[in-house]
Amino acid sequence: NYLLIYDLKDAGWSNFSLQQVSTASKNTGAQFPEVIYKILILNSNWLVNWTWSGVKKIMYPKTLEKIRFVKEEEMIQVLTEMIPIENIPREFGGEDDEYAQIFKN
Repeated sequence: NYLLIYDLKDAGWSNFSLQQVSTASKNTGAQFPEVIYKILILNSNWLVNWTWSGVKKIMYPKTLEKIRFVKEEEMIQVLTEMIPIENIPREFGGEDDEYAQIFKN
C-alpha cells in the first residue's frame, strides 16, 4: 500500500489549476483506490481549503475516507504513526536531511 503526502506549502494562485486538481482527484480514486493506504495533505492554506470544499464533492467516497488534512501542530505525531522519524525530513519535524534533498534538486 502507498502513503501519499502532499506538501502544499507554496500553493497559490500562480500555480493553481482547478482542472489539474479535478483530474488528480478523479485519477487517484479511479486508478488506485485499493493500493492507497492514506493521503496526507500538509500545509494547506485558505486556497487549498476552498478548493477542497468543491473537489471533495466529485471524489469517490472510498478515496475520501483515506484523505486527511494535517494541521501543523499535529504533523510530527501523524507522520510518525506511519513513518519512522529518521525517514521524515527535518522541515516536517523529523530527523532526515538527505531524503528531502532528492526532491529539491
